[in-house]
Amino acid sequence: MHGSRILPHPLPALVAAYRTRRFASTFGEIRSYEEYVRYFPVISYRRIAEDPAAYFPNDLTMFLRTRGFTGPPKQIPYSEAMLEEAAQPLGNWMRRWLSPGKKAFSLVSLAVEEVTTTKGTIPSFTALAKQLEATGLVILPPETPTQDASFLAISKLIIPQTEALVGPAAQVVAFLRSIVGQGKVDLLKPLRCAFLTGMAEIGRLFAAEVRRLVPHLQVLEFYSAAEGLFAFQSEESAGGRNDAGLSLQGSTCFFEIETGKGIFPSADTRRGETGSLIVSTQALPRYRIGDFLLHLGEGNWRVLGKDGRTTRLGYYLKHMFPG
Repeated sequence: MHGSRILPHPLPALVAAYRTRRFASTFGEIRSYEEYVRYFPVISYRRIAEDPAAYFPNDLTMFLRTRGFTGPPKQIPYSEAMLEEAAQPLGNWMRRWLSPGKKAFSLVSLAVEEVTTTKGTIPSFTALAKQLEATGLVILPPETPTQDASFLAISKLIIPQTEALVGPAAQVVAFLRSIVGQGKVDLLKPLRCAFLTGMAEIGRLFAAEVRRLVPHLQVLEFYSAAEGLFAFQSEESAGGRNDAGLSLQGSTCFFEIETGKGIFPSADTRRGETGSLIVSTQALPRYRIGDFLLHLGEGNWRVLGKDGRTTRLGYYLKHMFPG
């Protein structure tokens, strides 16, 4: 895969997209992975913040503001095409698990915000909310309270129309714990699935707690960030063959892993290797996401948590002293 041959799709498409950015308008065709690495050093948000205009897509539509789980909150520029690429894979994947005509209830309330840029005032979140609603999500309005009695009241209206919960793993667990704690577990009977995003291995095993709180729910995981949707739980892992595995989505993103030996395409990583994830999307090339991953083999991965000393120490201690 190395040498004079360019790596397969999506790298050529991503490189073509980068030519529309000011910072990448000076190079010609890239014919190998080595050339790609040479033109695009690994970047951090600090560099983006110093010259954000260089990274704006030509048809800048909106910003996604991150929650800051793996670093300081930041704003990621999005074009209309990137919105579709972010939302459509999620919608297609969710529809595989939902009954025809059923929807998923999102526990993430997308706030209506605006960001002032050199190109004018750009909405934040609202464009993505439209795209996600088209995939079959019921999105909470921005002013919706997310806890206690008021949340229970709106849940009584929304849950009967839906078949799944969608949201960060910790938020899904908190919601289910609140409903069960109020003795309203019957309210959850229409639900069949819980779609979780988050880093569940270190600290809390969220999937296990969801199953304990509501045993009839099928728990499915996906891995996302403001920069894009990166991995989904496969049918095989959902069927019990490899319950811990997430498959990286290589159709619109390019993945590299930084190990102690260097930086390699994820396809060159061996079973049992760990490292920090580097992602190339149509928004940004070779962007250090800040998550620590374990390769389970056969293209299956586990997101262990934020790439930091605590996560790495927790993983190595668990590996040395299992149970």
